[in-house]
Amino acid sequence: MQVKNLKIISNKEIFNDVYLMSVETDIKFLPGQFANFKVDGFTLRRPISIHDQENDVASFIYRVVGEGTKAMARLQAGETIDTLLPLGNCFDNNTKAPLLIGGGMGIAPLKYLARIFRKDGITPKIVLAGRNKDELEWFIKDLEGFGDISVATDDGSLGFKGRADEYLKTLDLKKNYYYCCGPTPMMKAIAKLYDYGELSLEARMGCGFGACMGCTIKTTNGPQRVCKEGPIFPAKEVIFDD
Repeated sequence: MQVKNLKIISNKEIFNDVYLMSVETDIKFLPGQFANFKVDGFTLRRPISIHDQENDVASFIYRVVGEGTKAMARLQAGETIDTLLPLGNCFDNNTKAPLLIGGGMGIAPLKYLARIFRKDGITPKIVLAGRNKDELEWFIKDLEGFGDISVATDDGSLGFKGRADEYLKTLDLKKNYYYCCGPTPMMKAIAKLYDYGELSLEARMGCGFGACMGCTIKTTNGPQRVCKEGPIFPAKEVIFDD
């Protein structure tokens, strides 16, 4: 872990209060890791998963949900942002039959993983789920060429009508190992159906590096910190609250 003032290359709204921020850094991330950004005027940092990285440019996607992210959205190209990086563990990409499952904003961390697979000559299956097509169209375009994409929407406005777990039941997944990120109910449903995969979890974080214990979750191995032992956990180890 290092503390760096990273130069912002761009910070633009891509759709509906969702922003893509690109920064200049020579520090290499592993897929699934995250950075913790400090915004002037706010005590707690904002943890955001790596979306993609090419050469010395790393990108992050975030939604404006409060005053802190609103202030982050006002940052301009050429400014710097105080950053802890890289943080957390990473996806285990040791499979020949990857299935990437993303729901809503949980799609964001999957592009970098897809890029790693494509560099290894492996084409992953990618399942994108959301409430409607407006929530998914940007991500679909962003992931073109990185895998075989299929879509599920709650309202049926694009692709399969229904939830991600309902769509997965229509597929033959006996040979696939999955990587999933999205809303907790979605990940809980998928982990209940299939335990041969990994989940990327989110939690409120105080420090981002394991000191405060504020992001602790229940697992079959006892309490684990999302920021330190995670954010990636084997699906079979996560204990979801009923």
